[in-house]
Amino acid sequence: MDFKTSLLIAASAIALCSCKCNRNEEGRIQPVMYSQNAWTDTVELGDLVTLEYEGTIPAASCPGIRYELSISCYENSGNGRYELKTTYLEAENGKDESFSEKGRRLTVRNPEDSTVIWRLIPDDETGEKIDLLVRNDSTVTILGGKKRKTDNGPLYDLKLAGKSNL
Repeated sequence: MDFKTSLLIAASAIALCSCKCNRNEEGRIQPVMYSQNAWTDTVELGDLVTLEYEGTIPAASCPGIRYELSISCYENSGNGRYELKTTYLEAENGKDESFSEKGRRLTVRNPEDSTVIWRLIPDDETGEKIDLLVRNDSTVTILGGKKRKTDNGPLYDLKLAGKSNL
């Protein structure tokens, strides 16, 4: 075997080993995420819209956490961008404390039961991913940690507050 062939085999092996699998915390391969082809004509995707969701969920350390979520996406696309403002009510000496983040919204579809989950991935690498169960056109439910299938019920629902075309 000549030097060029050996180098080509070694480079191929390194490239294959460096591929990153899409695995969850338990090491299992996750369901396929919806991905949109770069060549897809935007006419097929529908209008560019902004969806506004709001809701207050219970919290142990304060009266509640208010979520204000804005998602910009094409109507028929699983991908998009989001902005999230979380406000901890009466958190700091009786005053509200707010945090904001931006990131990507991806859609995960469970092949077993066809449930749709929106995964919010912050641009800031230190932020936590948030999974939202899409219940219907007007309600999403915040899912907690590893309990992806847990039905947190209406206490963790965010309701559609507005929809506008961009």
